[in-house]
Amino acid sequence: MKNKAFISIYVLIILSIISISLSFIYRQSLNNQDLNEDIYNKKKIIYKLESLNNIALSNDERLTEFLEKINENKASRQKFSYKIDYMGEEEKLLISKISDNNFLMEKDISYKKVRAESKVFLELYDKYQLYNEDKIILNDKFDEFFKNLKFKEYEFKEYEKLVLDRDLDSKIKVTNELIIKNDRKNSIVEAKSSENNDNKSLDDFNDKSKTACKISGILIIDGNLILEKDLEINGLLIISGDIKSINDCNLSLNGQIIAKNDFDIDYNYDKSRSYDFIKDIYNPKILKVKSKEVY
Repeated sequence: MKNKAFISIYVLIILSIISISLSFIYRQSLNNQDLNEDIYNKKKIIYKLESLNNIALSNDERLTEFLEKINENKASRQKFSYKIDYMGEEEKLLISKISDNNFLMEKDISYKKVRAESKVFLELYDKYQLYNEDKIILNDKFDEFFKNLKFKEYEFKEYEKLVLDRDLDSKIKVTNELIIKNDRKNSIVEAKSSENNDNKSLDDFNDKSKTACKISGILIIDGNLILEKDLEINGLLIISGDIKSINDCNLSLNGQIIAKNDFDIDYNYDKSRSYDFIKDIYNPKILKVKSKEVY
């Protein structure tokens, strides 16, 4: 009897252990199932966030235009909704301005028991680096720059070819070539015909004819600048061709020059005479992704 009782107790203990083990395994299986489901759902919403970011960044022209409008807003950290189409449905990404030309594009998604979020840091920068105290030499970028050159407000007098023998204060564009003429004959005639030239010699008038011609404002030349006389420019010079000097005539520039090639000229950067002009040039923005986090 004692042996039977002992066996019964032993069997009950074994059955209890088996029952507990099976219960533990079952619960663990449920937990693993929940965990696997959470992992699957997490991957699912991370994939969606990555897709939303890629869709937004793929149309960089539209996104850049949207960011430029936000950039004009002085209030930082205000969030703007950027709408995109995702598999036939409208989705919204939130974009805020961190500082001038720097932005945060973010999105979070919650699904069942899991949540994921995305943060993309963006930057806008000028396509052409035009704010420089040195001469602005664009080299292989110049042709594209010159072809698309536009000013936001300033208007220009346009000439196909211009021969200039006097000072000028204006904004002009020459589509062929600009010749700075040394009209010495006119100076000699003036000297002979002047009624009050008793105390002035002919050489005095000839010296005046050698005085540099002055242009103030903006000068755009789609061609060559030919110097038959010294020229002084106070402002902004944009030139696509060469600067050709006759009889060692000199060009002095107080302001800024934008050109394809460098020139040996008397150059003096003057912000007060060029900054506002350069600021008025339409300079396209380039979009750059600084960093991206999805977690």
